[in-house]
Amino acid sequence: MTKFVLSLALAAFSFSLHAQVVQRVTTVIPGKLARSGTSNKIAFNDATLTQLCEQGYTLAIYVYAGASNHDVTCSKGKISYVSMTNWEKPGSIIDRIGKEFEAGGKVMVHCWYGVHASNMVTSEALMRYCGYSGQQAADYFKSGVPKGSLAPARIDQLASEIANSGQKGSVMQGCPTPR
Repeated sequence: MTKFVLSLALAAFSFSLHAQVVQRVTTVIPGKLARSGTSNKIAFNDATLTQLCEQGYTLAIYVYAGASNHDVTCSKGKISYVSMTNWEKPGSIIDRIGKEFEAGGKVMVHCWYGVHASNMVTSEALMRYCGYSGQQAADYFKSGVPKGSLAPARIDQLASEIANSGQKGSVMQGCPTPR
């Protein structure tokens, strides 16, 4: 039994040394902001954060509880990892993204699938940092939610919250043109 427990512990440790698959990476603001999901519905591990750091990301935000806030270094510098759980009212997340932009950073916002919670946060970021109207940001959100992944009423509710959030901002260099 002891050998089995030790083997299981070593397997778990070995798994944690490997980077997770970052799925459904969607560029929101080229060179500045992206959203994604993860292969196993958990916070990114340090190996994954190191890979993101090597790609130039300086901040990764997990929009659920469970991530320990910390920094990971790489050859390009460091990436800070934070867990911020208020994705349905993302004002503080949007503010944190803005501070990273002001420092010249690049941000990855992630949730489990990269299409619901992180999409809502980044839709609101488009209003604040790219001058999208509420309706343009709501349309962006809806276009990024796969059919059948949420009940249509829930998609409409979240899109309405985006459209009516009151986020106003200016247009930062590199912003995409609203569709």
